[in-house]
Amino acid sequence: MEFFRLSVATLFHPIESFRLIKLNRDKYSKSTISILLLLIVVIRVLCIYVTHYPVAILEARDANIGAEIVKMIGPIFTWIIACYAVTSIMEGEALLREILMASVFSMMPYIILAFPIALLSHLLCAYEIGFFYSLQSLMWVWIAILVFINVKVINDYSFGRTLGVCIISIFAVILIWGLLLLLYSMTNQLWNFLEGIIREVRFQIGN
Repeated sequence: MEFFRLSVATLFHPIESFRLIKLNRDKYSKSTISILLLLIVVIRVLCIYVTHYPVAILEARDANIGAEIVKMIGPIFTWIIACYAVTSIMEGEALLREILMASVFSMMPYIILAFPIALLSHLLCAYEIGFFYSLQSLMWVWIAILVFINVKVINDYSFGRTLGVCIISIFAVILIWGLLLLLYSMTNQLWNFLEGIIREVRFQIGN
């Protein structure tokens, strides 16, 4: 019951909701976070298959479900790591657990709205596609506002400091993903190089 109460409170009374998360930091278990993350994943997969073809950015037949899950969950955890690192430096009061909980609860608009919006796409005409994308944009703006509020509340920051922390955290997220892509590229090149050497050795031995 507390889970549903906090979920609704996050949507309509976010300041109070994030204060409760801060005050009851030991009350919410890992299972709560796991349930929310599972819901996010399930809804993302459902949206891929339900969104009407003319407005779908990704066709279901071309979808790599594993990659889509990573693209959905990866940025959330990257934000959590980046935000925790930045707030730790900038005199924030939040623990990692609080940032994790607040960030996942900030995805509540996605959990509630993404699937209905995907279903709605079947009822829209070609000239109403802009309305579909507007609804999606509003949903993500709502999520961004909740993230901003949770950073402010759980760290007890002023508006200006919260804005600064969020901007720095966004740059940190970009840096993390840039480093990961660089590492992937270097690893891939090294693997191709080693594979070429092994192939050459086998060829020489065969001769």
